[in-house]
Amino acid sequence: MRKKVIVSVLFLSLMILWAISAVVTVRSAVPPSNGLPSQYPTVQVTPDNVAGVSVGETFNVTVAVSGLAGKNLYGFDINFTWDTNVLRYISHDVEVPVETYPSGVLHQPVVEIMNQVNPSAGTYWVAYASVLPAEPFNGDGVFFTVTFVLLQASSSRPYALEHVILADSSGNTIPLSSLQSPETLSSSLSDGGMTPAQILRNLEWLDWWITITTGCPRGSVIGTPWSQGSK
Repeated sequence: MRKKVIVSVLFLSLMILWAISAVVTVRSAVPPSNGLPSQYPTVQVTPDNVAGVSVGETFNVTVAVSGLAGKNLYGFDINFTWDTNVLRYISHDVEVPVETYPSGVLHQPVVEIMNQVNPSAGTYWVAYASVLPAEPFNGDGVFFTVTFVLLQASSSRPYALEHVILADSSGNTIPLSSLQSPETLSSSLSDGGMTPAQILRNLEWLDWWITITTGCPRGSVIGTPWSQGSK
């Protein structure tokens, strides 16, 4: 009986995730500067460029959100990338939850879904979510800070947001009014399909969700690349 319940949950979840992904990829294909009004939240990267940073200097890049009042943030999923020819990764700090990081986001208890950095590729994937009985987050706050060393001068900004999803306490995607470096979103498919990376991302979320709702160990319900790679 337990197996039938798990299979039913898995099938329903896949259908929901597929529908959400189609909406998100279509939305991402439209440059955010032509998107929604300013009353929606904004995800910001600071500093805007490295013009004030000297070669060899260590500095911080912060990714934060503003305008969340009444939006009930309950989770986020972000991909951040950088040019490894220009920057050397040193460290990163996720500011979750606000009970530990007053300038951060999300109320405890929280679950770390993904916190993976690849310094050689210049990528960072981070995803966290609150779980009951946590209160939704409705303030301004910092998602994370990454520390770099500048290897060489750059006339353009050598880091960017590639993927951002914010979710509320009902599981709905929170629309954004603007997103810095929108050109990096061109990797999304304009026809509403999903790239392999997006499919993998959704499976990772699904694997976590099944674990929370059924108590099954991660990777035990569906054979996942991340669970197989850790063996």
